[in-house]
Amino acid sequence: MFEGTNTFERFEYPSRLSQDVQQRMSELTADVVRGLGIRHGQFNVELFYDRKTDKLGIIEINPRLSYQFADLYEFVDGSNTYDVLLDLTLGRAPRFRSRDGQFSHCASFVMRTFEGKKLKAVPDQAHVDAFNGRYTESTVKIYGKAGGSMRGEMKALGSYRYSIVNVAAHSLLDLFAIQQDAIETLPFEWE
Repeated sequence: MFEGTNTFERFEYPSRLSQDVQQRMSELTADVVRGLGIRHGQFNVELFYDRKTDKLGIIEINPRLSYQFADLYEFVDGSNTYDVLLDLTLGRAPRFRSRDGQFSHCASFVMRTFEGKKLKAVPDQAHVDAFNGRYTESTVKIYGKAGGSMRGEMKALGSYRYSIVNVAAHSLLDLFAIQQDAIETLPFEWE
């Protein structure tokens, strides 16, 4: 979370939570999905874990896959959630490998501003291509347009998402170094 907020700064995969907490999350998710009658297709559930109270909470349940995380699973597991969706669509049993990818860590970094300012400039395709050229395991999504207000973009708890940068690495240190490079070299300017 961004410091002092309940707004996601990143989603890391695989989770660094203990196996016990992850198992509890899995069981809670299975119970809720069964209770809602979701039987066919993909879904995603966002959960919150409070270390102080050891309690779990559900943030939201979506009856669809999340495009934001598809490549993260591929980086670490070697399977993409779109492949699972294709299997389901074709009536095949989904095939999902685990920990068979090229990387041990990945994250979806959510770039946000907590003000609804206008974007003066956004990275052009050359900036994105240069970044992706340095990190072939990256995906950069830009939201908003130069000269436009962020007020029309994805809003979460008083913040506005202006980019998502998905990256993978062989260590957490490398992962966060790539995030820092994205912050420094993808030129967003605000009025």
